[in-house]
Amino acid sequence: MEREFHHWLIENFQPDGDHIEVGLGDDAAVVRFDQPVVITSDTIADGVHFDFGSHSLEQIGHKAIAVSISDIAAMGAKPVAASVDFFLPSSLQIEDLKSLFGAIANTSLKFDCQIIGGDTNRWNGPLVISTTLYGKAIREKNLWRISGGNPGDHILVTGRLGGSILKKHVQFEPRVNIAQFLAQNYDVTAATDITDSLALDLTTLARASGCGFMINGETIPISDSAHELAQSSDRTALDHALYDGEDFELIVCLSHLQWQKLKSDKQFNFELFEIGKLTPHRQFQIEYQEEVSDLEIRGYEH
Repeated sequence: MEREFHHWLIENFQPDGDHIEVGLGDDAAVVRFDQPVVITSDTIADGVHFDFGSHSLEQIGHKAIAVSISDIAAMGAKPVAASVDFFLPSSLQIEDLKSLFGAIANTSLKFDCQIIGGDTNRWNGPLVISTTLYGKAIREKNLWRISGGNPGDHILVTGRLGGSILKKHVQFEPRVNIAQFLAQNYDVTAATDITDSLALDLTTLARASGCGFMINGETIPISDSAHELAQSSDRTALDHALYDGEDFELIVCLSHLQWQKLKSDKQFNFELFEIGKLTPHRQFQIEYQEEVSDLEIRGYEH
């Protein structure tokens, strides 16, 4: 099956881009960059990140590449090229693999990212997909870091949170477009994407920046899925928004001056919610219904 799949790839998915000198079909790809390269890799596995029995091949393929595209966006960068590695269960047929790869390619190309290589292996275990992405800065010397936040910076998130297990974790939209707009026009001080939970990932950002934070539970954007889950769980919708993982929204921090400028920017047409500020003291706190308490730091632990 591997040779048949490789022939199909070469015939149908040969990359085409200014940076790609050698694409699919050779022993290795050749990519030319004239600036620092942003590199990220992710692995998703059946039974952990998706359910092969209930999720479609299109959903699985989308998620496989989208998780890495989200990482590139969180660096204020643009995805350029990707390689994809498969561990394939013996039950998977060539047409299944074509559908799976087709979904990966569709999502990748949506963000102008070229598939340049990878590897396929058969085994007796579950489906496992690994992706490696290469990106470049949207604005020269302006790559975002998780560690650049300052006390007083406004904490912003790019979408509604919680309840991703119902659908979003396999159908999310990587926030490349808003990242490109912000990176091109504003000085983001710190950023990361929300994978393990808002509480965990924001705390990681604050600690890396040498800060604490105060967030307002009443301004945290809560998804419809979080409200739906709250009806059948013993948790509130806010609890789901704080602690559910795999939202794949971005946390971005802006200085007060930059945030005021952005709020009056008539060209900005994305969702962006202010949820609090970084603070000089290493306390991680939440204000809710006029009461301030230490935020419990939990979420998905690898």
